[in-house]
Amino acid sequence: MIYLIFDIFLYLYFATVVVAAVTATMYRRSLQYPLNWLWIYLWLNVLVELLVYALRYFKISFFWSYNAFGPIEYFFISWLYLHYYKSSLEKNIIKILFILYTLFVIYYMIYLNGFNEFHVVFVVRSMLMATLSLYFFLKIYRSDEILEINRSPLFWLSIGLFLFCTGSIFTMGLGTSIMRFNSQLGYLVNMLNPILNIYLYIMFIVSFSCSRQNPGFY
Repeated sequence: MIYLIFDIFLYLYFATVVVAAVTATMYRRSLQYPLNWLWIYLWLNVLVELLVYALRYFKISFFWSYNAFGPIEYFFISWLYLHYYKSSLEKNIIKILFILYTLFVIYYMIYLNGFNEFHVVFVVRSMLMATLSLYFFLKIYRSDEILEINRSPLFWLSIGLFLFCTGSIFTMGLGTSIMRFNSQLGYLVNMLNPILNIYLYIMFIVSFSCSRQNPGFY
């Protein structure tokens, strides 16, 4: 029963990503830059999930596909914040973190068994994206400008990313460890992953709606 519920959440997560990708594609002409390029990231995400389902069906290891997609996902997310921050120092830090993360993923896949597991790469990426979103909240907290959150796409994206990433650090770190000793309990913990993913991509859809009402990006 637990495994069936887990699979249902996985299918719901996939459906949510598809809806987000379709929404981003339909709205791309009215979305502000760089949001209008997120349709590429979302459709790539759909393709990766389809590949994973196919590999799982044929009982082939699929972790490498998530690892390979990691730098691509991090690129699109960091790209959003790169266009928000104004100072060259902030922009350079984002670029350096992207380069370091990409090199880490390549090293991990080649030398650290990265073709057979992906939770380490996922946790590191989640920590980086959570930091980006948390710093964004710090910036708007210190800002004197009035933020209309109902018209701020980056605000909703940041909320989605922060809760998704912080929750995923817990589930991927703890769930993977528990799975080794108790697969049923491990599945219960890991069940939070597709739920968090559903929440994240709902926030993507909300942000696209906000952006259509907002002449600016932020």
